[in-house]
Amino acid sequence: MAQRILVVGGGPAGLTAALALTRAGFGVEIAELEEHLAPAGIGVLLQNSPLRALHSLGLAEEIVAHGWPHGPVHMATAEGQVFDTANPPALVPGLPPTVAISRRVLADILGRAVAGTDTRLRFSTTVDVLAWDDEGVDVVFSTGDRDRFDLVVGADGINSRVRHLAFPDVGEPEYAGQSIWRARAPRPADLTEYFMYHGHGSKVGLVAISDEHLYAYVVIDARTEPAHRRGDLTDEMRAAMAGYGGWVPEIAATLEPGAELRALKALLVDDPWVRGRVVLIGDAAHATTPHISYGLGIAVEDGIVLADELGRASSIDAALEAFMARRFERARMVVENSLQLSRWEQHPPEDRSVYGALVGRTLGTLAQPI
Repeated sequence: MAQRILVVGGGPAGLTAALALTRAGFGVEIAELEEHLAPAGIGVLLQNSPLRALHSLGLAEEIVAHGWPHGPVHMATAEGQVFDTANPPALVPGLPPTVAISRRVLADILGRAVAGTDTRLRFSTTVDVLAWDDEGVDVVFSTGDRDRFDLVVGADGINSRVRHLAFPDVGEPEYAGQSIWRARAPRPADLTEYFMYHGHGSKVGLVAISDEHLYAYVVIDARTEPAHRRGDLTDEMRAAMAGYGGWVPEIAATLEPGAELRALKALLVDDPWVRGRVVLIGDAAHATTPHISYGLGIAVEDGIVLADELGRASSIDAALEAFMARRFERARMVVENSLQLSRWEQHPPEDRSVYGALVGRTLGTLAQPI
């Protein structure tokens, strides 16, 4: 059975996997490309099943304490009239159905938990060569260092270096036809629940992430993928929010500098996400659009399930086979159903109720034990 495991990527998937693997008794190293744990994005929503998974590591309560607990999700017209409300159930006594939190705060919580173990972190480092056999993987790092591990876990995101090296036949993530603006804003005292406003060719979401702040996003239809752009795009995001009612005008006026624009892309690596002694998890294996707010959540689940199977199986092969049996269909559902919701937003069906029905069925399935 594996003793030394390399996790490539220090995002939520990699940090959670490292923590779960360390607690299962394995020696773990993390290789992170950045100089420190520096998450991209503004905020994230963790739904009931990922909260349940993080509760198993003793982290859910701290995450809730530093985030904002959510219950109802209100769907409204562009003018601000609520036409539907979803009420996801809580799965763990004492925890809310969902919690929204700053990505940086979440990274700090996970980073502190990993720092409390004997996990070694290699910053400013990725992998250049992976050569595996039946017993392990020889690794050449970008620093020139060499080492051998029993297992390599690729948790390095949608543009995964590990996937490129171990799965060269897998194509690039595909543009979904939509892009997303994201920014932070001060939270009005009375804005305590999640509101999603549906317009024509766009939608606006407002999600409280702390006592002081909320996370605002605008999803827009765009046939051509927007080019990556640097600099402050807040004025452009504010313009994209024009014409909406409800809370949107007040929030648009108070957006903080630093808005970003990203293309929405998706990718699903075929079963199995395994090549020899290399396995992919998180966005490296199944990058999704955010229409079900489950990308980070399912990535976190991956690491916990992988550690569970490695801890109980008689061999690495058996563990990886069991891992795939528990993860592939769940990830496939998230990716494919999210893409369907994206397509419906771009080309609305006559019966708008199919949108909420698909979300409800998907979240109901995801609430089942992992």
